Amino acid sequence: AYILINGFDVYCDFKINKQEEKINESKIKTILDDITYQNYINFDISIRNDTNGNSYHFLRVYFRNHNVRRKEIVRIRNNKKNKEKQYEIFDMYEDDISTPYYMFIAPRTEVMIDNIKKGFPLSKAFKTNKTLSKNMYENKYHYTQIKFVENFNAYISIYFDYETVDIDNLKIGKKGRVSIGYEVDQAFMGVFCFFKGRDIKPFYIVAILLQNKNEFPVEYANTDDKLEIVYVKTQKEFFLTKAMLYHNFRPEKTGGWNNLGYDWKFTIRKLYELNIFEEFYKIATGKDKRIEDIIKYFYKEEYITINASEKTKHYYIKIEGTEEYDQQTIFRQHFGTLSKCRNYDDETRKRKCTIILEYCIRDCIAPKEAIEHINKITEYRLVSELTNITMIEYSHGNKTKMINNVLVLIALLEGFNISFKYNEKHEKEDFGGGTVKEPNKGYSFTFDICLDFNSLYPNLMMQNNICFLTKIGSESNEECYEISVDMKNGNTKIVKFSKNKRGLVPLILNLFVKRRKEAKVKRDEYDKGNSLYDYYNILQDLLKRIANSIYGQT
Repeated sequence: AYILINGFDVYCDFKINKQEEKINESKIKTILDDITYQNYINFDISIRNDTNGNSYHFLRVYFRNHNVRRKEIVRIRNNKKNKEKQYEIFDMYEDDISTPYYMFIAPRTEVMIDNIKKGFPLSKAFKTNKTLSKNMYENKYHYTQIKFVENFNAYISIYFDYETVDIDNLKIGKKGRVSIGYEVDQAFMGVFCFFKGRDIKPFYIVAILLQNKNEFPVEYANTDDKLEIVYVKTQKEFFLTKAMLYHNFRPEKTGGWNNLGYDWKFTIRKLYELNIFEEFYKIATGKDKRIEDIIKYFYKEEYITINASEKTKHYYIKIEGTEEYDQQTIFRQHFGTLSKCRNYDDETRKRKCTIILEYCIRDCIAPKEAIEHINKITEYRLVSELTNITMIEYSHGNKTKMINNVLVLIALLEGFNISFKYNEKHEKEDFGGGTVKEPNKGYSFTFDICLDFNSLYPNLMMQNNICFLTKIGSESNEECYEISVDMKNGNTKIVKFSKNKRGLVPLILNLFVKRRKEAKVKRDEYDKGNSLYDYYNILQDLLKRIANSIYGQT
């Protein structure tokens, strides 16, 4: 039994426990009595055979979405447990109720006899310690028959890691990857972590394992609901399974630790040796390409210069729509000290497969988490530079001091003679809020322009020279901007700001807005994922937030 990672129907299977019983549809439909028609789309009854040739009847219910399915599974499970109505005639199988609705349960053609317990012959046959299939390809699913989620908006990225040292070679006294470069070497494990957008926690993890090994990290699978394990029998199936993951998820980004320097290089060499280069590309992309064209247009072999004395040669197959990058190269280019922390002690090579799997997953996740932390440190450092407060003060949310520092600093630089001591007590006025007009029925082709001076966006403050230094009395005849403010008591108050006096707040806002535009221009010179892109993106966002905060503090 296995779950094919894919977008398709949301359904739940219920096995009828008496194979000799004739199908009584009215009896079977009792399980649907409490499900309203709006919650499920359809249902059907099918027959399946186990490995001994015994046939069993199944009721399959198709739900409208995952949330409905999850609620109904819990309800039906409780009814079955309490033996209410006729629920005891069903041996219910549901895949993990936390599984997102874009998961597709493929037809089960094989059961694991060793794990069948007494009672219902197929209980536990569908699920064994979250281990999926003994052989993914025995289901005979061709890639052209598989659908994927075309309207999945949040981009998906894959971080993957191989383990290519044969378990037989994990002996004390042997160091390094002893099998590199030999034809007999093989990948016995591949871990693929899937992320949505910028979320640093994976929403799904797939581990591909060779079946002919004695130790498998199934213990770890029991502690992580996101992890699914796929057993394969040969190296060919190992790499075609990777191609299947590319086909089903259609990731926009793929990465890993030294994946372009080792993992892809290893993959390409094995595709040549196994003579499956074209088949791999066809499954991954759905397109037929001759190996000559793949090598010419989609096989990348290039040097990436890290520093003047070092070059790294990168290898990978360009999958259309997918951007490849190597976290190790990024770290060594921009965060040299951190890359030294990534070196593992040779002792880790003596550990069991369960420990290796955990390190594989960490290899996939740690670089992404580290980049997020680096971006946060960059944000703190930039705020400290822009507003002259410490990073600790910013982490405590000290916005008032941040804005006051900006006012004082620029006032001194621009020659303003201002006292920032607040000795006078002012009576707090009621805040009227924004103006909302009564709606009129019908169409209207005349446009009303209403400037909301209660919100005081930066552009309004700059255009109308709004500042505590430029405010003048209502009786003044000086050339000015007049602003009407609706008060809470229903009256309208006219506030005047001089056109001739220089305002500190508009000056500050103009500096921040101008610098933000420059930062956005610099940001767009780099591709997303580049560290400089992230730097300028953080800078422009901070400048916007500080500018939007100034009116509230002044």
